[in-house]
Amino acid sequence: MSSAPASPPPAAEPRKPSDFPFVDAVRNPAARTYALVAAGGLLASATLLYLFYFSAFGAGAVLVIGVCGILFRWASAPVLFVVVSAYSLRFPLGLPFVDAGPAGFSMIPGSHFALADLLFVAAALVHLIGLYRYLSAAHVGLPFEAPPQFVKPGAKATVRPAEPIADPELWKLFARAAAFVVAGQVLWLLVTELKVDFRRDFPITVHDSPWSRLGPGIWMLNWISRSLLTVLAFAALGGLLAFVMWYWRLAGMSRDEGRVATLDTRWAGLRRDVNRPEAWRGWVKKKRAGTLPKKGFGTYFLVFGVPVLMLLFAVVVIGCAGGFR
Repeated sequence: MSSAPASPPPAAEPRKPSDFPFVDAVRNPAARTYALVAAGGLLASATLLYLFYFSAFGAGAVLVIGVCGILFRWASAPVLFVVVSAYSLRFPLGLPFVDAGPAGFSMIPGSHFALADLLFVAAALVHLIGLYRYLSAAHVGLPFEAPPQFVKPGAKATVRPAEPIADPELWKLFARAAAFVVAGQVLWLLVTELKVDFRRDFPITVHDSPWSRLGPGIWMLNWISRSLLTVLAFAALGGLLAFVMWYWRLAGMSRDEGRVATLDTRWAGLRRDVNRPEAWRGWVKKKRAGTLPKKGFGTYFLVFGVPVLMLLFAVVVIGCAGGFR
């Protein structure tokens, strides 16, 4: 006696989206991990602002911005975090031009590799990197809500599979943050210890004495010199990164990809010269076949009407000018 085949288990019902965006986001393991990383960096940044820079205003403001960015997935939260942090470092009490902070602008020389700056910048970078990756993981982990008129009947939303983050990825995140902190301090060291002097053969030199770093500057203002050095450093770094990425892309090309890139470059250079005879040939064929578009009244107006109107306008202007003499 044969038994009836076992019926397949009922399919699990799709999980209904929550009214709170944070609940849907943290269901993805990657987004959940980066949310914890961003929260840790946010808490460390607020604590350092309060303890080392004596800014209760800044600590509270960055906490509110960071928490709203994590809970409500604000895309503008990282930019607001940077702006409010910089403002709090300059004005700890939150009142502009009232309190210049514990150091102020007069202590810019010698401020490189300060422990408070190293810790705060590292915590801020960890928060920003974690928040950006949390927002991206939450975005790709949720179904795309397209308008109904663009969705085929019976189509299912494409969702990226939720995968946990590997440990090496987190270690690389912290290593990159540390590398950026050290690189920024080295750049700040060069900007504050060097100056621009166009009277010399080489326009970049070291300050003659420690007092020349503190004052406004004799031949050129120190803030102008620092601004020029900063722009020069970022331009050199950007050019170097662009060259490295360009060469890396070329080195990773296969033979077929290189051939296609060469043909595309050659075609871009000859496209106008090759298109012009084809356009003339097509115009002659349409003329012989009698399929050229007929000239309307607009063509005759542009050719004859516009010059006549300009001439009449000139006559009227000259006549009015002569009548008022």
